[in-house]
Amino acid sequence: MQGRHLPWETETLLQLLLMDLVECCDAETTVCREHWSADDATHGQGAVFALIVQDYFGGDLMKTELTALPKYAHLRSHYFNRITHDTEVDLASDQFDEGRDRELVPCGKVATREGVLSDPDTRRKYEMLKRKLCQKFNVWD
Repeated sequence: MQGRHLPWETETLLQLLLMDLVECCDAETTVCREHWSADDATHGQGAVFALIVQDYFGGDLMKTELTALPKYAHLRSHYFNRITHDTEVDLASDQFDEGRDRELVPCGKVATREGVLSDPDTRRKYEMLKRKLCQKFNVWD
């Protein structure tokens, strides 16, 4: 998480949500099946993770282009969250290698939820992951 520190309760809830998302996501919810593995579970999950974080914590969806970064160009873009005016949360950041690679991922611009969900494939993957998460907790959205 970048920016100012969140209350410990929020940070704890985000970490628990991340664990549950990693447990529920799979090759069906990623944008890049050929690069996804259980060992790299967050790979290609940026949009669906960010949408679910927004469901629970509100804030803005942020989009950054990855096409200029050869190692990540196959992903085309990456989404994360800005949950307060100065705090960004990226639950799918583990897909980027430590150090320099994370520094190379450019800053994002605000994206609309409607715009992100206008892609039928993204909508399907989001709904699938959301359904799996709800089933895990035996709750219905």
